[in-house]
Amino acid sequence: MGEDEKLHLFSDTDSSLLIANEKPYTEYETNDTSNSPPLVKEKDIYMVNNTNSSLPKATDADVVTKNNTIEPLCTLMSRSDFCEIKGDIRIDGKSYTVFIVSSETDILTAENTSWSIRPYARKGDQAAMAAVREWTVKLVTGASDIPQCTQNHSVPAILFSAGGYAGNHFHAFTDVILPLFLTSRPYNGEVQLLITNGRPAWISKFKTIMKALSRYQLVSIDNSQDIHCYDSMTVGLKRRTNKELSVDPDPSSSPYSMNDFRKFLRSSYSLKKTMAAKIRNGSKKRPRLLIISRKRSRAFTNVGEIVTMAKRLGYRVATAEPDADVSGFAQIINSCDVVMGVHGAGLTNIVFLPENAVLVK
Repeated sequence: MGEDEKLHLFSDTDSSLLIANEKPYTEYETNDTSNSPPLVKEKDIYMVNNTNSSLPKATDADVVTKNNTIEPLCTLMSRSDFCEIKGDIRIDGKSYTVFIVSSETDILTAENTSWSIRPYARKGDQAAMAAVREWTVKLVTGASDIPQCTQNHSVPAILFSAGGYAGNHFHAFTDVILPLFLTSRPYNGEVQLLITNGRPAWISKFKTIMKALSRYQLVSIDNSQDIHCYDSMTVGLKRRTNKELSVDPDPSSSPYSMNDFRKFLRSSYSLKKTMAAKIRNGSKKRPRLLIISRKRSRAFTNVGEIVTMAKRLGYRVATAEPDADVSGFAQIINSCDVVMGVHGAGLTNIVFLPENAVLVK
């Protein structure tokens, strides 16, 4: 696709709602509100935890458009769609809708008032996108029938999906984690992540990365009893290239590179080795070789012979198979200078290798 397509509407509005203190990151938020306390007051700042409570209903008079220019809202690209929104934003996890409260004048002059988006960066793959929950971004007036805020937040939000093929280790990185890094990194942690299609096992597997990207509690938004409200958010992830596990090399598209992403991963998992060993003639240093073994499909049938030969050539040899412990396997990969493996999702872990390491595939 050539230039990114733009959709426009009036979206920059003031909100009269009070802002709650943000929670520091502990673990992801569940939707069980049965033990929620009533309205809490701290220094004139309110946070509603009881989903049966509601703030005063907004009216058109509460919503004021700051200017009369039409700002871009949604960007459509070949690999992903995303909407960047400012204003009075209310998220209803039960109806999978992002409401943007605006004035009747803005709505009457807007070309569109509703958009559908699947917040997963593999647009064009019908099988993958069929397993991604569809969300509606909707422009509405401050009428009495729109949902009222029960959780107000002072930082921006990003809504993304861990559906599609994200259960596969490779696709988790290329379709979700790398685009999420590109979308959230400019906030330097001052952003809250909202996950849809968020299975507990997936969240647990990548919790270290989620904590490194955001200082705030991860919210599992599907079927949430709360109405979460923000004044700025992005629905969807930014992925500007069709290449797998890659960043667009054009600096005007993104200020980040794959090298930045790998540095981020090393920092997130506290990986100590930044450079692979340099072997010169006469050097007594023995490089470390990791053989990624597989016990099912595409497995080496002569691992023992490979290990024997590698040791004879001067390598220190280890064998391992990736599992759900990303942190533990990242430490193993990072300690090596050479990795050998058969094509498969397990080779995605080369993102944890030190600089100048070698892959034998």
